[in-house]
Amino acid sequence: SLVHTIIDGGSAINISMAKYLSRPNASLKQMTKPNIDFEAKYIKLLLNGIPSPIFTFEDIRFHNYIRRANVHEIDEYMSKIMDSIDVHDDNIATDHDGHPTKEIFELNLGGNLTARFPPVLEFGDVIDDLVLLPKALSTGLDRLKGVQNKSAKKYQLMTIKCIIPFLDISLMANDPDAEDSMHLYPTTANQSILRDEFRVCFDAAEVSIERNAPNESIQSQLNALDEDDSSKYSYGPAIQGGLIRVTIQHVLCTLHPLTLASPLVRIDDFAINGDLYLAGLSSSTPGIQKGDEKSFLLM
Repeated sequence: SLVHTIIDGGSAINISMAKYLSRPNASLKQMTKPNIDFEAKYIKLLLNGIPSPIFTFEDIRFHNYIRRANVHEIDEYMSKIMDSIDVHDDNIATDHDGHPTKEIFELNLGGNLTARFPPVLEFGDVIDDLVLLPKALSTGLDRLKGVQNKSAKKYQLMTIKCIIPFLDISLMANDPDAEDSMHLYPTTANQSILRDEFRVCFDAAEVSIERNAPNESIQSQLNALDEDDSSKYSYGPAIQGGLIRVTIQHVLCTLHPLTLASPLVRIDDFAINGDLYLAGLSSSTPGIQKGDEKSFLLM
């Protein structure tokens, strides 16, 4: 996939590093990640040479920083540890003074977020490329760094929060008779006029994820949810998710020829709260075959 991004109206990317006074014997390998602030008034994202933008963002603000975990967050982590260990143990990420830290991701859109998917986009291939992108970047960076002794990754307390005032998603289809539609190729003789075949709108959406549970607690919770208790499984190594909270003031769903005035589905004051995890079985699980490693074309 080919991605082209346009940022309009002024933008700023701020990266800051904070220096801490640490003990003489403190490890300098801890807490080396910088804080990142990103702000932009308007962003258009174009894919695969299609002249009409696929995504448009208004007044976007992204913040990623690390702070010291408060007493409530540490107590929540400690209450879920199966075995009694010290909070300053190497199992949890800490700062130079040995105090547990928490990483914060905040994405706040002050305006609208619009997504328009035309039929020629081949969205499935785009998703495949997005899934492969982090792996390709990680492989490339590892090869640039060379062979290094990697220390065991520590558990990082984390909060992820996203606020979207209005989200408009549309799966489009060809409609040459539509009066109010989007021209996909306005400069060509064969113009494709599109309509909203399936459309979903979210008003005042807010999503937050809290990751304050150690891996041992998550493993036990996943096994408890499994109705087949004949055996215990190991999940991971990567387990995504946590305690998720979702609130949406209004949800509207339309299917052509319905409109927002007479939607197919309308939900008001939607809320969900609970644990959500995405995890695969560990490679050590009996019957699981290790996947084949594929070389990237550019590596």
